[in-house]
Amino acid sequence: MILDPEPIHIKDPELRDLVSGRLPLVEASSGHFTGITLTRLIGVGGMSTVFQAEFDPAFRSPDIWDRTPQALAIKIMKPATVQEIKNANASLDDIFKREVIALGRVMERVPPTEFVVGCYGSGFVDVQLGKHTLRLPWIALELVTGGSLGVSLTTRVEREPEGIDPIRALRMIRGIIEGVRVLHEQRIIHRDLKPDNVLVVGPVDDETPKLSDC
Repeated sequence: MILDPEPIHIKDPELRDLVSGRLPLVEASSGHFTGITLTRLIGVGGMSTVFQAEFDPAFRSPDIWDRTPQALAIKIMKPATVQEIKNANASLDDIFKREVIALGRVMERVPPTEFVVGCYGSGFVDVQLGKHTLRLPWIALELVTGGSLGVSLTTRVEREPEGIDPIRALRMIRGIIEGVRVLHEQRIIHRDLKPDNVLVVGPVDDETPKLSDC
């Protein structure tokens, strides 16, 4: 399905106002509807803003891989990040594609791993910020929800004033090590491994850490 490729008008450079309702994600380079609809803001990070989204496989575009789940997280690079990359005379395509290629290799691994956040496609979205039209990269990722315990390792540790017990910590560390091992197996080095970039799912007695932001 081809939709109007006109840029999306925003006022917030952090992209918080990109989604006020349900926003169909259209691939800027082709005008194709990806089958993904952004539904709400999840959070703003240092380089990107993340949105929760729904995927309808009936409208899947070539930009979205098969086996994509219905619930997704869409990470969109912020305008300031794009500008910083350009100011450094670096290639936006190279930097953006590096994570996509890395996660793509992990997704093709047999058997699959549960210790690295899944990736399901990528592309670009055009936004209008003031007088400037910007083409921002996006990545479709596994939606990780942590419930009341928190979604990151940082949050889960902070919510335990007496600390995490040794058995729980050992289980978490083993999962993180396995995720790193899988990345190294694919010749990928995670250059920003920290608690904020370890997402966690499951209850206290059955937690699974997932490495993100490769």
